[in-house]
Amino acid sequence: MSTDAPSVGADADGDLRALVEDLADEVRELREENEELRERVADLEAKREQEATVRWAGPNPADIEIVASETGNGVYPYQAITDKADRRDVEDIEERLTDVEEGRADVVVRSEADPDALPIESRIARQQVGDDGMTANEERAAVVFPTFGGKARTVGGMKLVMSSDDVRQALDEKTDVDAEDWPDETVRRVMRWTAKLTSRDDDGDLDPRDESNLLTLTKRNGRLALQAERDEWIEWSEDAAARLDGEGGPK
Repeated sequence: MSTDAPSVGADADGDLRALVEDLADEVRELREENEELRERVADLEAKREQEATVRWAGPNPADIEIVASETGNGVYPYQAITDKADRRDVEDIEERLTDVEEGRADVVVRSEADPDALPIESRIARQQVGDDGMTANEERAAVVFPTFGGKARTVGGMKLVMSSDDVRQALDEKTDVDAEDWPDETVRRVMRWTAKLTSRDDDGDLDPRDESNLLTLTKRNGRLALQAERDEWIEWSEDAAARLDGEGGPK
């Protein structure tokens, strides 16, 4: 019996060489991809080092600091902005806006000639100059409307709602008639007129339940209420505050 190793033959030897070459090619490709990835990582790290970083000790926004990584120099943008502003003016405007929103300030209204004026604004303007030609309901609506921002409560984060009890309380505070002396029907009429006079529809009949009104008459829990979209009311209040600031105070 022969002890010599069997020959693999020419075909097997060629297959082995081909396999080794394929593996070598794959190794070269992997090395090239690895080198490309290393270069990309290096580029990203270099860019990151050039970017500014933000530090915030908190909770005051003035404590936010932007630091340039290359120089290490830092700036406080919030502080820089506020330093340029006259804080007394800013605080005064904010206080006036809050007063208007909460019904503590006289409402500055547009003239009747202004096409953007709401009917309630003309009634308030006439009341402010002592015009006695309005109906009793118009006069009462002109009293109730400016108190809406301060008495309405937020519902669902989107609506402001003033109840009939709040309307009665406003009449108590702004007139010489006590709350308990206001009949329910009178309070309902005042609420209807307050909503009607915030209509934006100049051509149609004034409808207290028109959802395009600034204030809409609605029912909540079976009782009448005045309701406004919170964002719309804030926009109207900001406009009132801007007019107050521009005209030098209430007329």
